[in-house]
Amino acid sequence: MEHPFCCHGNVLHMRFLSFDVHLLKSSVISSARFATIGDLMVVAYTHVTLHFTVFDLTFTVFSQVTVLNESIDGHGKLVFKPMDRRLDRSEFVESDCDEELLFNLPFSGQVRITGLSVIGDDDHTHPAKIRLFKDKPAMSFDDCSIEPDQEIDLKQDPGGVVDYPLKASKFGTLAHLSIHVQRNFGADQTKINYIGLRGEYQEDFRQRIAIATYEARPMVKDHKGEIPDAVGRTLF
Repeated sequence: MEHPFCCHGNVLHMRFLSFDVHLLKSSVISSARFATIGDLMVVAYTHVTLHFTVFDLTFTVFSQVTVLNESIDGHGKLVFKPMDRRLDRSEFVESDCDEELLFNLPFSGQVRITGLSVIGDDDHTHPAKIRLFKDKPAMSFDDCSIEPDQEIDLKQDPGGVVDYPLKASKFGTLAHLSIHVQRNFGADQTKINYIGLRGEYQEDFRQRIAIATYEARPMVKDHKGEIPDAVGRTLF
């Protein structure tokens, strides 16, 4: 195996290992060697073991997706596609009466989301700003007036090369994500080809569902106070 760096005469040859620290849970490095050339310090790592625990959440943990203000019903779900199909422009969603879109994403378990990417066309229909809300099921546009957990100003990214990190303090554990596309780059409608979520699946809701089914038919005598909001709730 070729050494990561070596000198031949006055020419320095280097090979680099590049990785995203967000994608690593832990790593094992048995040894490291250093060399200084002028003001440049070079580190050569040997016997490196990288443990990848993060995967693409796009098509693995959604139980259902709803999208408000989509021009064609059901098209909003199409943008959550496998990463290797992110440049496929045959499936997309467009907004209807204005530039806004609202995605409600319930997960089938607890997840940690560390980043996302958004792909649109290289024109004014590309989304320019999104607002993210954690654990706000069934959000409507009226609900978007509250303070978001994070706002992101997007770049026009038709190639899907930009990754936007999310706040660890906000998105370390959640079961539902709402994405409000607030505006685009000046068009009447917004068009999105792909939304990718990067993160970690933590646990499902099977234990929670099992506990909830102990009282499938509650008796009135056991509940002195009426709780209207508790009727008809569904656990995913």
